[in-house]
Amino acid sequence: RAAIFASVPVYPPRHPAVGLSVWFTEDSSLEGGWEVYDAGGCAGTMSGNSGVICPENVPNSTLAGYIGDNYAWKQRSADGNWSFYLLSGSNKCPAESGSWCGYGYANTAPQALLFNSSDLIHWEFVSVFWEGEPQPGNRVDTPDTFELPDGRQAFLWLTGGHTKWMIGRLDRSSMRFTPESHGYEDVGSMICQQSLTDQLGRRVQIGWIDTVIPGQSWSGAQSLAREIAVNAQDRSKLLFRPLADVWNLHQQEYALGPRQLGMGQGLNVSELLEGLDGLHSHMRVTVSFVASPVQEGVGAMVHVLGGSANKGATVGLYPQPSQAFNGTCRNQTIVNNSDSSGPYVGNSPIIMAPGTFGMAGAEVCRELCCAEQDCQRFTYTDPQPGGSEHYCWLKGGAGQLLPGGCGKDGHCWSGELVHVEPASPAAPIRMEVNMANPYNLSGVVIDQNVVSVLLDIFVDGAVIEVFANDGERVLSAVQSEAEVDTIMVDVVGPAAGADVRVDLTAWSMRNAITSEHTTALW
Repeated sequence: RAAIFASVPVYPPRHPAVGLSVWFTEDSSLEGGWEVYDAGGCAGTMSGNSGVICPENVPNSTLAGYIGDNYAWKQRSADGNWSFYLLSGSNKCPAESGSWCGYGYANTAPQALLFNSSDLIHWEFVSVFWEGEPQPGNRVDTPDTFELPDGRQAFLWLTGGHTKWMIGRLDRSSMRFTPESHGYEDVGSMICQQSLTDQLGRRVQIGWIDTVIPGQSWSGAQSLAREIAVNAQDRSKLLFRPLADVWNLHQQEYALGPRQLGMGQGLNVSELLEGLDGLHSHMRVTVSFVASPVQEGVGAMVHVLGGSANKGATVGLYPQPSQAFNGTCRNQTIVNNSDSSGPYVGNSPIIMAPGTFGMAGAEVCRELCCAEQDCQRFTYTDPQPGGSEHYCWLKGGAGQLLPGGCGKDGHCWSGELVHVEPASPAAPIRMEVNMANPYNLSGVVIDQNVVSVLLDIFVDGAVIEVFANDGERVLSAVQSEAEVDTIMVDVVGPAAGADVRVDLTAWSMRNAITSEHTTALW
């Protein structure tokens, strides 16, 4: 479905192709040891030309629990020759366990290890590229790194089922990365991303949309190609926007002129745009709110594939007071097995989306605290035994962290924040995905009375991808009942005070994979 990559060749090209085997360890169900997943194992390879990275290549000081999910690239060295680098996902074992404790060992720290070769055969350890804080079951999966146009470095990796991004500085002498800002890319099902630079200089990313639908002959899907760019309005953040080439797949265009909706009113887009193939479509929706005194709960809900039955994807948009905090904070330590005190602020407790656990859940909770001006401390809790809900508690006023306050299970994380005032106030709109994971988008102020959010919604059969504000926030989701092609917009909230305008353009989309592509692939 993302054969759009036919127009995105790997750059620079490498001819002839060179095979590369990389050593990889996984937590074993037998004795908690490690296993080797390569063609011939590691025995005797150090003196041969196997191109295999083995335990002997990894210093004991790294306390590596495993290495794998590797990202490789090449660059010119100082002498003008090519130098090859390999960035491996890893975790750091507790000192008491020693190295190679395994992929899923408890209380490990995430880390990424960097290796170097001049010939793709003989590899040397270079550095611990980045190391995080110890947390239960924490590790780096599918790492990815590249230089940004302004000389800073981007580092992306998978944790807790979501892709995390960091912007920071790479010390070229030590080859160690120091983050300065961070966030999450996709609040849905897209995982295991990787990226490359195309011939136009764009950083292009694809990922795996993780899904299994009972009774279907397929499992999993490739995401749309996404362009990674620095947010021009806030250069501490990255945008993940659909690659412009996707517009080449547009077929017939359908336009729904501006519609004004009051409380309890809605639009059934699928009925109004007769002839639109809602299961293979791109919809560009602008949702605007007339600036009147903001009331709690007033907003708009966009339902994709499933109407109001809470199936598929539901994106909730709720305008916030224009003087609300823009959400910039200094990074502060998150402490495991720690509670916090102080009066609740905002909508505490916030129910988190399923599938976010441990440190990843705590970091999302920290973002939510950062977006709430009065929040000074936060506590995230994993589901309790027999339960399924994750909670984020936001607290302000007088209070403190309470180490050891979670009891014997230790499945809670807390931290404190230092807010940094933005250069100018924003007009935020809170975005919620499937009634969870709220995030303050930067509303686009059209004039002093209207603030808007732009949604690009792509539907490809059962797969849904939603890009808010040109990639400021992304949602990927899967609808198991994909024969329902309903697209609806509803106005929700109290009986008075809602004034919402909807402007929508939609296109049916052709298949990116043609018979010519299929023939070429096989």
